[in-house]
Order: sequence, then C-alpha cells, then structure tokens
Amino acid sequence: MLEKYLGFYVWQGMALMKNTALLKELPAVTKRLFLSFTAADYRFLATSNGVRMAKSFISKANMRGIRVELLIGEPTLVLPLYQNNIQSYVKVFERIPFDGVQLDCERDQLPAYQQDNWDTGIVELVKATRYQLGRFTDRVIPVGITVHHRELTFVDLQVYLHNAGYPEVIAMYYASNPETVMNITKYPNWGNVKASLAVSIESALSPEESTFQRGRIESLEQWNQLHSRLRCPIVVQSFEDYMKAEL
Repeated sequence: MLEKYLGFYVWQGMALMKNTALLKELPAVTKRLFLSFTAADYRFLATSNGVRMAKSFISKANMRGIRVELLIGEPTLVLPLYQNNIQSYVKVFERIPFDGVQLDCERDQLPAYQQDNWDTGIVELVKATRYQLGRFTDRVIPVGITVHHRELTFVDLQVYLHNAGYPEVIAMYYASNPETVMNITKYPNWGNVKASLAVSIESALSPEESTFQRGRIESLEQWNQLHSRLRCPIVVQSFEDYMKAEL
C-alpha cells in the first residue's frame, strides 16, 4: 500500500528554518518540505552559522520523518545560456545535507517566444543538476521537476523523462473541486511516471482554484480523499498559505 503523505512548498525557507517550532504545526502525515531561498539566504547558508542552523533544522525535521529538499524556482535555468547557473544553487550540498532537489521551472513561466525551448531544456537541466550535485556530494540526490498538469497531455513526455533519467514529476492541478482534479487520470502519461499531485491552498487564488476559504481541516479532508482515489502523494502550495488559513 502506498504510504499516505503530504508535502509542502515553502517559499520562505529561511523563515521556517529559524522557527523550528512551526514543524509542530504541520499535519501529522507531512513527509516532505521543499524549501526555497533568496540570494541573501544562500549567502548566509554559505557561512558557518548558516550551515549549523540548516543542519540542525534538517536533523529535527528528519527525526519527525520529514525530508527537507531544496526548491529551485528559476525558469530561466532551462535555457542553454543559463543552465550552468544551477551550480550556484546546488553548491550548498557541499556542506548541507538536503534530502533532494525540486526544480520548479515551468514552461508557462518563460516568455512566449522562449517556451518552445522548455522540452529539451528541462531534460538538460535535470542532467546538469545531477552532474553538479556529483561535484559537491558523494550522496545520490533525488531530482524532481514541478510541471503544469497540461504537460502530461504530451505523449513525448515519456521520452523526455527517459532522457532525463526519470526524475520525479509533481503535476500542478489547481482546482478546489476534487472531481475536476480527478480528470488528471485521463491523461495518457498519468500513472506511467513517478508522479505526485500539487494542489493549492493559496489565499491569492479564486475559490475555484484554491481551498483556502475552506480552512485547514476541510482542505486536509479533501487532500486525503484525493490521495485515496489517485494513489499518489499530494504536495501543497504553499506552507505559508496553509498557516494563514483558518482551522
């Protein structure tokens, strides 16, 4: 039986690291946290104090059964001119034992004239990420990608993922109606990739896209329902919005 668990995108990763008490606010089924950092955060993580704090946070999270993964949300990294910049992000693995890397570099985040580059670019980025990780750590670090659910409609996705060594795919389907989200099972590639489903509790989105107005308890019930029906992990966008939602 597939283990039931939640993951959370954490866009203010440093704020969470500085307040480990917030780990107690997470649902008991939380098993993964994807932490994003600003340029200033990366500079701090390169210092002894930053390394010490990050290691302490990861250790406390791991003791709760939670993986702490590096979230990189920079879409230009899929473009050939910028792919080598991935090394400046994953260099933190030289001193900090994050449990994985999640690349949130979506096609729709690029200007329209550059979007055709995404297909080959995401494959090359995954390869580049793995290569750079190998320079900074001897551990095998899982690499995943976050994509819009529409990407699963393209049959060629199987070929792209094969060429990228089959990274995990987190497919975003932002709809508050669970029956709408179930439409993802109609996609030809769903179920044939190592996939998780990303849903939204963002306060800035409409009630049709996000469960924010329903609060935490009802949202958790819906995510549990989706997990049971889709047989896949659920990842929530985002931790900050979850904390703002009413019970």
